[in-house]
Amino acid sequence: MALGAALLARGDCDVVVCGGPAEREVGQSLRERWGAGLVTAGEFDLAGTARLLAHCDLVVGLDTGTSHLAAALGIPVIVLQGARTWAGMWDPLGPAVTVLRLDLPCAGCGLMRCPLAAHPCMRGITLSAVWQAVERVLPSPGAS
Repeated sequence: MALGAALLARGDCDVVVCGGPAEREVGQSLRERWGAGLVTAGEFDLAGTARLLAHCDLVVGLDTGTSHLAAALGIPVIVLQGARTWAGMWDPLGPAVTVLRLDLPCAGCGLMRCPLAAHPCMRGITLSAVWQAVERVLPSPGAS
């Protein structure tokens, strides 16, 4: 929510929520809260999603097919990645991939569901860390 709002506040970004049909409701809720944006979750097949991504300057996402597809297309990608497997195992391949992943004692646990109430490997990735990665890819408006 906060990242989308911050991108829209820049004034030079449009935000598109991609994904499958299961993400559509969440995407619509985000769009309503932002008051802007586009929700394409569940609208496109793989080829259609690739055509949409080809128009993007940046993709921020989880370790999902959309992030991997964008990376393969050469689009800059920032991936927020949990630590249930070892670092590098599922990193998207492409020329401009940034993986944000925390090195925690429980890394490599292999668990599909985190037993820790705080879910530190995902919730520990801060908005500030993501925003710093975004600004490396998309310089501030008016920056030379």
